[in-house]
Amino acid sequence: MDGAFHLSTPGGDAGAPAPSRADAVRNRARVLSTTIDMLRSKGADVSVDEIARAAGVGAGTVVRSFGGKQKLIDCAVAELLRPVVEQSRAAAQSPQAGQMLGQLLLDLALFHRESRVLNAKLTSMSMPNAERLQEELLANFTHVVQSAQRAGVVRPDITMADVTLLLAGVERAADETLGSVDQLRRYITIVTDGLRPAHPTELPPVGRRSPRSKQRGCAP
Repeated sequence: MDGAFHLSTPGGDAGAPAPSRADAVRNRARVLSTTIDMLRSKGADVSVDEIARAAGVGAGTVVRSFGGKQKLIDCAVAELLRPVVEQSRAAAQSPQAGQMLGQLLLDLALFHRESRVLNAKLTSMSMPNAERLQEELLANFTHVVQSAQRAGVVRPDITMADVTLLLAGVERAADETLGSVDQLRRYITIVTDGLRPAHPTELPPVGRRSPRSKQRGCAP
């Protein structure tokens, strides 16, 4: 998906009187809210014309409000991320940060479930606002895990690479337990119990990956 707008009506709503500052702010908020809803329901394939129609504005208004398609999607994805980032920030700043790992895992799983239609096309787009929030989310989550280790709640030999794999499992569980938050809570309870330091099995060392054998081409 490229970043340029493709407007089906040349000029969009050109010729309309310039909106007031208050109208421009309202239009921007309406376009952003509509984009968020359509990303959740349709994914990143949603078109600018669809967003404009659903928001009740001209396509030219969308252009003026955000300046480009990638900027619009970036702002919308950032808004989708913001609640879970704020939750992770609160967890990281809490005096009981080490006790909040299970809740943070649940928050992340629910976010993944809510936003699961966002597809891989987003990875090819430049989204600096969303990327900054993703970096903060990872930093906050790392802090919570480390706080849990210092508090003796999580075994000390767990690395962030281990936790990243666990997060992938939590995301899969969120996909498999649609409609059942209780089942998702059960899964996360099992995961967090497995992280506790009581009577842990010694983990095997993380070795280097075996070098891949040279692949032959198609030609004989």
